[in-house]
Parts: sequence; C-alpha cells; structure tokens
Amino acid sequence: MAEILPGPQRRVRTYLIMCDFSDESYHAMEWAMGTMLRNNDELHILTVVNKEEEFGSDEDVRKELEKASKQSTSKAKDTIEKMLLYNIRITTHVVYGKIKDTLLNMIDDLDLTMVICGSRGRGPLKGFIMGSISSFLVHNASVPVSVVRNHKLASQRKRRPSAARKLSQSVQSGELKVDEAE
Repeated sequence: MAEILPGPQRRVRTYLIMCDFSDESYHAMEWAMGTMLRNNDELHILTVVNKEEEFGSDEDVRKELEKASKQSTSKAKDTIEKMLLYNIRITTHVVYGKIKDTLLNMIDDLDLTMVICGSRGRGPLKGFIMGSISSFLVHNASVPVSVVRNHKLASQRKRRPSAARKLSQSVQSGELKVDEAE
C-alpha cells in the first residue's frame, strides 16, 4: 500500500490592517479577510489614537484605548466568522502616539507580508493638504501596501456633469464638422 505524504506547507502570511473605525477601514478589513486571508494566516489590526488630539486626563486616554481595542477586535471576529476562516491568529494593537511614526514603527517591528488600509476618497487636493495616511504608507512603508477603496461609496458621490456639449449638438450647431468617407 502506497503511503500518502502531505504536500508542501504553505508559508504563513502576516497582514497588518489599519482601523480608524470609518466605513472605509471596515470595508478594507472585510476585503482583506475575503480576498487575502487564508486559514492559518496571522492578522494584526492596528488602531492609533492620535497623540495630538485632546483627551484630558490619563484616565480618558486609557478609556479611549480600551474602547478602541474592543471595537476593532469585535469587528474582526465577526468578519472572520462570516468568511469561514479557521486558525487565524488575531492580534489587536491600540497605540497612543503620532499616527505616521507609529505606523512605520509597527510595520518595521512586525514581519509582514502586506499592509492594508482603506481610502477615504477625499481626492488629490484634500489628501495633499490634510496629509493622506494611505499615500504616506504607499511611499514610506517597507512592505507592499494595498489601499482599498469602497466602490459602492465612490459611485454614490455626486459626479459633476461635463461642460462639454454632446457630439450631435456640436455637429448640428456647426462647431464640429464630420468628414464622411467617399
């Protein structure tokens, strides 16, 4: 009787998902779990409580960190159950600090396959002025970064109509001449 040997073991992949509790970050979390994550992978969820925001006392900061940790862990567990994934190791990191510095430090400290974050879809000008975190990560992270945009939300935004006239109107008014083949 022939003995069946197990196939080669797949390397465990480790992902870091940024979570700021926005719809975009939750969409990125669901996308990553449905598209990238496989059984036995590791998932790190990072929430950074901005050091530059006013919280008052140290007790207020502690409460905010606990609340953020519970929210992100609960959301991740619910999503993993929906995706029917098994043996996923979830580590939730809630850090109080400057956002960009904290992100780069976490990326360098963990042995990651990829970083995944949501896109707010603010547009290039607002992103430039406000300092887009996703753009910062794409340019500065030491591992690949996937910026996930929720196409459903993007299509709901109002689109400005074009000022250009329709082709048939341009031809009728004489602004545009059409050459006909002989």
